[in-house]
Formats: sequence, C-alpha cells, structure tokens
Amino acid sequence: MVEFALILPIFLVLILGMVQYGIILNTRISLFHVSRAAGRFAAVNATKPNIDSTIRSRTVTIAQGYGLTILPANITLTPGQNTNSAGTTRQRWGQMTMTIKMPVKNRMFLPDKLFPGTRFEARMPYSNDITITNTMIME
Repeated sequence: MVEFALILPIFLVLILGMVQYGIILNTRISLFHVSRAAGRFAAVNATKPNIDSTIRSRTVTIAQGYGLTILPANITLTPGQNTNSAGTTRQRWGQMTMTIKMPVKNRMFLPDKLFPGTRFEARMPYSNDITITNTMIME
C-alpha cells in the first residue's frame, strides 16, 4: 500500500498532463478547421470593398460553433484592406492569408505552475497563444 501511495501522485500528474495536452491539441485542430472555413469565406468575398469586419465576425461565429472564443482583434488578414476610392487592394486570384490567435490559457484546466519549463515541444510548441495561419487564393 505504501508503494501505491508513492506512485499515485506521479501517475495522476502524468494522466492529467496527457488529458491537458489532448485538450490543447483538440483546440488547435478545431482552430485549424475554423481557419479553413473562415478562410474560404474570406477568399470568396475578399475583393469586395470594406469586407474585413464581416470576415472577422463570420470567423468569430464559426469559432463559436466549435466551442471556441476568439476576439476579432486576434484575426489578421493579409494583404490588408485599403480604404481608398478603389475600395480594396486585393486582386482576384491573388493570395490572402488569415492568421488567428487564441490564448492557450482559455483552454487550460491545470495551473501553469504545475509544470514549470514544460513546453509541449513534440508536435505543438507551447506558448501564450495558439496561432493558425491559412493561405487561400481569392476568387
């Protein structure tokens, strides 16, 4: 019984760490799907004048369907939209890149201080944000 009492905390930390890693990985995959769906909407509508706010709000709506909370300020569209008389600098068949950032802390249930120095470097670098970049051809 003493052996079990010594091993149990280590075992629980390992199990909870795997669960936490799975949650963050699931969030990253969901964010990738959001980026693809919103990127498709952006690629089809990008050449319309003053469309950026609509693209951002559509991205937030798609993310809510996946159970994610993204702020419109964390969505970057490149090339940016110009507000000159032409309405836009984007050209048909050009590339448009969408970058979405989401704080990792929104998806953490374990305290950060529990794993000091842990970086989840195998497949997903651990930082303050999960960042997904998607490039599409504008139609």
